[in-house]
Amino acid sequence: MDWQIYYRSIKGEMIRTLKNLVQLESPTTNKKAVDICSEAVVKEISNLGLKIKKMPQKETGDFYLIEFIPRVKTEDKPILLLGHTDTVWPVGTLKKMPFYIEGAW
Repeated sequence: MDWQIYYRSIKGEMIRTLKNLVQLESPTTNKKAVDICSEAVVKEISNLGLKIKKMPQKETGDFYLIEFIPRVKTEDKPILLLGHTDTVWPVGTLKKMPFYIEGAW
């Protein structure tokens, strides 16, 4: 497979997804906003055949454990990806610093 051709073919979809996630402002101290953003990420990846476990939190955004369980047994070592969906910016920051793309990619 030519990965450059593939990624060029879905460039618009990737930009739309990124823009949608960025526009879900999610300051760390705003549990509701962080949960909305996390749920949007989970929705985006929910069709990938992953095992998704939600761990509700009372004061902070909910946690998710997302696992890829290979269908075929492999000797490959596991990989850990760790991420977060909260930001340091307060709600309303996008009015002053909107999402944009500059240059070609």
